[in-house]
Parts: sequence; C-alpha cells; structure tokens
Amino acid sequence: MSRLLYTYRGLIVPVFTPFNKDGSLDLNIIPQYATYLAKKGIKGILVNGTSGEGMSISVAERKLVTEAWVKAVKETKQHLMIQVGGAPLPDVIELVGVITNTINIEFHIVL
Repeated sequence: MSRLLYTYRGLIVPVFTPFNKDGSLDLNIIPQYATYLAKKGIKGILVNGTSGEGMSISVAERKLVTEAWVKAVKETKQHLMIQVGGAPLPDVIELVGVITNTINIEFHIVL
C-alpha cells in the first residue's frame, strides 16, 4: 500500500451505527444519514468508532456498515475515516485486508 499524505482539515464526526428494533443493522438509513450530515456542513465521517458501536458488533457487521458508508460518501463527497482496531489481532488484520483488497473501497484513514 502506498503512503498518502494526510491533507484533511476540518471536523470529523463519529457516526452512530443504526439498528432496527430487533437489534439488526439498519443499513438502509445510512445514505439519508450521510446526506443529513453533509447538509449540516459535516465533511468528515468516522465509521465504526466507539460512538458507532464498532467494538460491540461483529467483524461481518463492521464490514457491512463500512460498505454502506463507502457507497454513501461517494454521493456526498465526504472524507471517510474507518476504525478497524479491536481486541483480537486476527480480526484487525482481516478488516484491514477487506478495506485494502477485498471490497476495493476508497478511504482516507484507517485507525
């Protein structure tokens, strides 16, 4: 992976992970959430951080949330920061692999 200069300046908002009443992910709301934040002037998004319940959901769920935000910010042109850290190192390595290889997404920062 090539090194990129960090050039982003501005506020980055840690977003909540939306859930349905039954506890399943509500991924369908993410595009509206991104648009709402963009209209409020938010140019940076932090996905799967502590406010986004990233440490409380499975790796599979974190992948789904990440993919939904990647699609959303392509439309809103927001800066995307993705939290991949976690307790089990194999999970962290898997998430980094997904972000850099598997789903071929564009991102700006990996934590």
